[in-house]
Amino acid sequence: MKYVLLLLSVLFLQQTAYSTEPKVHISTKDIQTAALRLDPGDDIKQSLENFAKKYKVKSGCLLTCVGSIKNVRLRFAAQPTIDSLQGPFEIVSLTGTVAESGVHLHISFSDSLGNTKGGHLENGTTVFMTAEIMIAIVSDIVFSREIDPKTGFNKLLIKGNE
Repeated sequence: MKYVLLLLSVLFLQQTAYSTEPKVHISTKDIQTAALRLDPGDDIKQSLENFAKKYKVKSGCLLTCVGSIKNVRLRFAAQPTIDSLQGPFEIVSLTGTVAESGVHLHISFSDSLGNTKGGHLENGTTVFMTAEIMIAIVSDIVFSREIDPKTGFNKLLIKGNE
């Protein structure tokens, strides 16, 4: 009986420790999609920022990306500095959120031997041959960002498009 009470106490503490409600907005609108093809030398992050501003994207996410890069600039997990690596590299994955208020992207890439790395994508990551990108755009959600005083990073804010 003592062990049952201990287990229930642990489960209760875990539930209360992680019970903060996530910030959620469920879309009831259709999702639009956009296709982009980037050419040699194009900066991936800058191109997505320009796209979001030009088309006034309030909220979007990357559905897929295939292609290659010749240079990559990224920040590895929990590191304060940006690393630069010279390719060419194959894009294994590119994921993130896209809005005219900013983009947040993570990339995985592999070298000619299949060694794979990844991290937070920064400006200066340029296309080698091509990058083919699909984006989902949701019209009734608005992304914005504000500095989180705990981390010092921009935090995503999600609102309905009133």
